[in-house]
Amino acid sequence: MTKLKEDFVASGGEFEKWRVGDLFLLKSNPQLDKDSFVFSENAKYPYFTRTVFNNGIFGQVNFLDEEHLIKGNSIAVGMMGMQFFYMRKDFYAGQFTKTAYPKFEKFNESIALYFISLLNKFQKKYLGVLVRDFEETFYNTEILLPIFNKVPAYNYMEQYISLLEEEKMLQVDKFLKDSGLNDTTLTAEETAALEKFRNGKVKFKEWKICGDDGVFSVNNTHSILQSWIEENSGEYPYCTASESNNSVSSYISYDMGCIEKGNSIMIGGKTLVVTYQEKDYFSNDSHNLALYSKDVLSKNKECQLFLVSQLYKCLKPIYYWGDSISKTKIQKDIISLPVNGSDGIDYDFMHHFISAQEKLAIKGVVRYKDKKIEAAKEIVTPPSRYLSDSGSYCNTSRRNLNQKPGADIQ
Repeated sequence: MTKLKEDFVASGGEFEKWRVGDLFLLKSNPQLDKDSFVFSENAKYPYFTRTVFNNGIFGQVNFLDEEHLIKGNSIAVGMMGMQFFYMRKDFYAGQFTKTAYPKFEKFNESIALYFISLLNKFQKKYLGVLVRDFEETFYNTEILLPIFNKVPAYNYMEQYISLLEEEKMLQVDKFLKDSGLNDTTLTAEETAALEKFRNGKVKFKEWKICGDDGVFSVNNTHSILQSWIEENSGEYPYCTASESNNSVSSYISYDMGCIEKGNSIMIGGKTLVVTYQEKDYFSNDSHNLALYSKDVLSKNKECQLFLVSQLYKCLKPIYYWGDSISKTKIQKDIISLPVNGSDGIDYDFMHHFISAQEKLAIKGVVRYKDKKIEAAKEIVTPPSRYLSDSGSYCNTSRRNLNQKPGADIQ
């Protein structure tokens, strides 16, 4: 990355602050509630909402109409999270979302990611202003851009993102090799588990979640308030029932008498976020529940992850913020689990099924990694790399940036 910058400057490039309003047009999205759509995993159009997870996408929806369809190859933002995302395809959106369209011709995913990395640095600033003031604040934001021949060097941005992706993918490659995860060949047991599931031959039975004859024993966790801890002061996870980062907000040292045992499942008492906690951990709220499976055959990561998915599936329709789960309430709840030929819980199937899913997911990561590393090798050399694809300088300038965007921006 350093060499790219040094080479750019040596070739006549420089870095200057540019006003975002000179580069992008911000528009409010035609909004529709999610009840207006039919959701399906195979549907064509993303439905963008205020969430900061999954690239801001709540799910995939079928075509509704042209009136509410929003042009892709653009940058979308939700007013609640104020985090920017690249939208590759045309999409629909929910309430309080906006889309930024480039005023310049050369725009693609790599260039968008370069701008997004700059814009997301102002997330706290944008969250600090009222929604009605966001547009003016956004337009007046100044960002530092690479400039070549007095115009933004968009090809430099593409190369920067490409090299950054290569660097990260090489780290992923090393991690996979060092951890042994690069072996994605399915075993006979894993293949059999997948085929059994795909052919609909897995038999499920309902079990009590807790209680004397339940699958788990359950306790309320201790309550360690955030004001009591020093962040990143130790090696034990500090869990807050958040959806992000497996509910781990920091790693701390604290009173060991308040620690929760690992190789267990934590349920956020108010959020109903269900996570597998591999290591001993601290919890921020006594409303959270710690579930410990009773059967020794279930005490491995793969089985625990299967149990997490089934707990969430069974409990999500029942509890919500105004009627949250508790140690008392969960005593009456049930969970649906696969059974073996003896009508007992089939932990063997769970283990091999999740192991197979992990390998398939990693196989996809390996393909993506190899593709990105190979793409980075195709970067052209100076001086032509700072020119547009047509061989001329990109036609953006401060003068034409201040003009109104063309009719093609809807």
